[in-house]
Amino acid sequence: MIKQTKIKLLIVGPDSPHVANFVNRLDTDAYNIQVISSGKRHISYRNNILVSFSIIKFWNFVFTPLTIKKIARQFEPDVVWLHQANSFALYPILALKKKYPLILTVWGSDILVAPKKSWWIRRMTRYILNKVDLITADAKYLGEQALELSPKATIPVHICQFGINPIDTSLEKEKVIFSNRGHKSLYRINEVILAFHKFQANTTANEWKLVIAGEGPETLGLQKLVEELKLTEKVQFVGFLSAHENANWYSRSTIYISIPESDGTAVSLLEAMHYGCIPIVSNLPANKEWIHHLANGYVVSDLEDDFLAKALEMDHSSAIATNKSLINKTATPEASAQKFEEAIEAVLLLKKKTI
Repeated sequence: MIKQTKIKLLIVGPDSPHVANFVNRLDTDAYNIQVISSGKRHISYRNNILVSFSIIKFWNFVFTPLTIKKIARQFEPDVVWLHQANSFALYPILALKKKYPLILTVWGSDILVAPKKSWWIRRMTRYILNKVDLITADAKYLGEQALELSPKATIPVHICQFGINPIDTSLEKEKVIFSNRGHKSLYRINEVILAFHKFQANTTANEWKLVIAGEGPETLGLQKLVEELKLTEKVQFVGFLSAHENANWYSRSTIYISIPESDGTAVSLLEAMHYGCIPIVSNLPANKEWIHHLANGYVVSDLEDDFLAKALEMDHSSAIATNKSLINKTATPEASAQKFEEAIEAVLLLKKKTI
């Protein structure tokens, strides 16, 4: 790390477990941290100022940048770290006008999905990417897609994981298939249920159970689908889980399934790998940076396949050993903190070269 007294780091992002995780990684004697976020449900950090980042409220285009500018003047950060290429980056950029080195962490849908929805969002995303000094992404593919959108193709990209927070559990594996993604169309939980229904037609699947965690706008529809397929005794909805509850379900589950239409590196995938689940994932570039088909998991290319049954035919002991080794090298708290610190060091060096 560059030698100096505490580095002053201003972090701006949504009220999310990922941002809370990120803050915890850097909450050391090396940094003086100020957070600006949209809430305190997940980010319980002591220095967290709440600001509205809505773009529907047009007055935010005036008042939110003014508020951020005032906070920055009082704090005088050495580095500003923005999370998501949307309003959480746009308002700070409008407020700070390149006064401080800017790091942007892209999350996935902000690069892979949102810019395709409208010309305005695409233009906003390109504007944001053009104003930052360094990008971090949790997958090489995501970083490459950000560069394709960016007018500034030479911007450095660092691959950094939010990392996992391991929790000790002593539960034994059961015949449980675990899904814990959001109940939105993007995550295709309905396809998970349909795949489980197909799997249940196999006589060897009678003892298996599907556990669906999470919440969202599609929860009621998903529950209705389970009823229509007569799976109520086999499918359990457990709602939003705490970190400990999540860890317990990972520990009990033999299979973890996540088959969204689009994604970066999901923290839940890394958690599942750590806790010894066999991952079933969709055929996406970011997933394939972690999962090699039939080696350490199952990559779903065809939703019509009985992929749950096929995943059970894998060498589970070999897959589990491979996955735990991967996580220990790249996604522990220590590994992720080191990558974040390297990004801060890199952007400060860039600043020194331009002075």
